[in-house]
Amino acid sequence: MKKSIISVLLTLVMVLGLSPAIKAETLTLNGTKAYKYSLEEGIYMMDLTANANTTAQFYTSKKEAKKGYGITGIGDSYINGRAHTKKQVAFTVDEKGTYYLSLSTESSHVQVDVNVYKADVGGKLTNGQPLLGTSNADNKTIAYYQYKMKKDGYVSLSVDGINDLSSNVIVCDETKKAMHYWAYGYTDSRSLGAIALKKGTYYFAVKSYDPVYNITATATSRKITGGLKKKKAKTIKKKKTYKGMVALNGSTSWYKYKLTKTKALSMSFTGTSFYGGSAGGMNITVYKGKQKLGTQTFMENTQSATQSYVISHGKTYGKADAGTYYIKITNYKKGCGIYQFSLN
Repeated sequence: MKKSIISVLLTLVMVLGLSPAIKAETLTLNGTKAYKYSLEEGIYMMDLTANANTTAQFYTSKKEAKKGYGITGIGDSYINGRAHTKKQVAFTVDEKGTYYLSLSTESSHVQVDVNVYKADVGGKLTNGQPLLGTSNADNKTIAYYQYKMKKDGYVSLSVDGINDLSSNVIVCDETKKAMHYWAYGYTDSRSLGAIALKKGTYYFAVKSYDPVYNITATATSRKITGGLKKKKAKTIKKKKTYKGMVALNGSTSWYKYKLTKTKALSMSFTGTSFYGGSAGGMNITVYKGKQKLGTQTFMENTQSATQSYVISHGKTYGKADAGTYYIKITNYKKGCGIYQFSLN
């Protein structure tokens, strides 16, 4: 088929932030007018804002585009512009060529802002900057987005589809090898938070039912604060807060404290885990010397974000005998996360 194979794929909703537009202009419209676009093969998104009711349609010929109403377009959008409403439509160009955008209104001197963006099947992410992405509208293409962690820390990742359809994400190492299995599907504005990672290069692999989505990765620095081995455990004190993280690509933090006499002792633990539930989270294990006293598993989506644990190893429940205690915080299954805790 010739260029008539442009097809509208999505309904029209708001998307937050975009890559730079390949074409952006403000037009003053009276009646119907056609505008020329030279487009490469790929998936695009166009957003329009008008201050009066306006119809937008794509055509393959200028003659048809000038007719406007009454002609079947290759994709159309009715803009209710009473409140300068923004509408967005995604469409596929299967063949490089020239296309014509027809804008029609029954009002006079209508101002229309037109922005056209091309979606990327993968690419490089800049911290905090959205990138318009696509999985080619079939949920079969895996789009890989490279992201560089300049320091140890955690990433909040969002994939906002303009049609509110589900997407799946997997975090990969620098060779694109999966570091855990596919995350659950999620919809617009759902953020995968606290993906704790060591300094390095990673890829976020995306499969989406939403052909056009906005992907944003924002990193926050966080150190692995405890000792990497038991004999290197960091000494801690009561009533002081300690922050750390458990990296997805594996990390263990050891802490220790000494009691000179028997006393009541508990630990308050707050965290954010990825990926929670049965897939994993963080384990907190307490030892007295070489003896393991017990393990608590932190999974954010199955329990409250703050957990209090009673450290008991004495004649009376809730009291700890004098001695040296160790706290080990590490990955549970394929999970990771950030945390802070204090002894009370």
